[in-house]
Amino acid sequence: MTDQDLALQLVEGKTPLEVITLISSAHLQLSDQEEKAKKHPLVGFSLSKSDWQAFRTHCTDGGGVFDDTALRMQILTALNSDDQVIFWPALVHLFKSWMK
Repeated sequence: MTDQDLALQLVEGKTPLEVITLISSAHLQLSDQEEKAKKHPLVGFSLSKSDWQAFRTHCTDGGGVFDDTALRMQILTALNSDDQVIFWPALVHLFKSWMK
């Protein structure tokens, strides 16, 4: 089912006012999600210029895996088990795999 089919299903049988209400409600929900995302602590996180350069160099050095399936699972498992020791290095290696 395409996005257009889904949209048609959502508005089928609705009055123009009901469609406007649906669109307005969806827009408000997206706006709320965007505002919450802007307030997340990582949004303001920044490395020093030299640390950023070192991180960038490390991520683009040509290393890393070709198939990132295991890394993605490792990251999700680390998130679910609240394990930052596994999470952060796996995330960096995922970046490296994308740069290949």
